Amino acid sequence: MRIRGGLEAVFENDAEGWLQGPYWISGWGEHSNGHERVGKWRGAAEIGKTFDRHHGAGVFLRGYYGHDDYNIAFLRHLAVLQAGITLGGERRPTFRP
Repeated sequence: MRIRGGLEAVFENDAEGWLQGPYWISGWGEHSNGHERVGKWRGAAEIGKTFDRHHGAGVFLRGYYGHDDYNIAFLRHLAVLQAGITLGGERRPTFRP
């Protein structure tokens, strides 16, 4: 049995200049009653920011903890912190007074 929950929130930033654009925070967690050698808990959290004036490009920071879904035995435990650039290709309209 698996129980999983998550949350995602997107916030608008009304700042002018290069900081204009949304930021987000998201996360999920899961509990499973699997094999005794596999950790019962796993989850991830992420925070990120995109910039309207830079065609939707942005940055993110993501963390993950738990068993490895891509390992065929699912026995490898991971604790990963990732930082990166996101290239969404979207640019929301920017209006100037």
